[in-house]
Amino acid sequence: MTAKTKPKKHAAVARCECGGKLRSVTLKNFDFTNWAGVPSKLEAVPGYRCDSCGGETLPGVVVNTLLRVMSLCVIRLPHRLPAELARFIRRVLQITQQELADRMGIARETVAQWECGEKDISPQHDLILRILLLERQFGEHFMPTALLTATMTSLAAVKAAPPPKRRTPLRVSASDYRQVTKHQQLQSLN
Repeated sequence: MTAKTKPKKHAAVARCECGGKLRSVTLKNFDFTNWAGVPSKLEAVPGYRCDSCGGETLPGVVVNTLLRVMSLCVIRLPHRLPAELARFIRRVLQITQQELADRMGIARETVAQWECGEKDISPQHDLILRILLLERQFGEHFMPTALLTATMTSLAAVKAAPPPKRRTPLRVSASDYRQVTKHQQLQSLN
């Protein structure tokens, strides 16, 4: 009797829109603005580069992880939230202005005023918004002690400094990215 062998399956090659092959690379100073909706630069993240046109992109799992890392960066900012980051938080929470207002016990117009820059967010509302984001991104999971300590130190004092007047990109460090991905890998083992 002869044993039947199954044909070997070849891994599908990821293709770019131009038809070129996507190669795994570490992307340096990647502009993440289109995904995040706020000006943001990534120091070094795993991604793909087309061997034909040179286009760069990120796998979905990396995008989701980066949004968590960005959330942590936003939570740890040393000043009150500017308009675009207040809007970023609401979008990460996946709620409308009205739903956020209801959750915070304020008028929807107040949320709209923060998000369009007509009015600075108060220190108390800033703190509430950051805590909602922290709970959303890390509340269901154990957070590594080093991240928790740094984050709680940032949150310990209500931010009295007003938001910056000049837009600066949010920089996501490679070490923050590694810490969150390491934490996610440990969580998946439990």
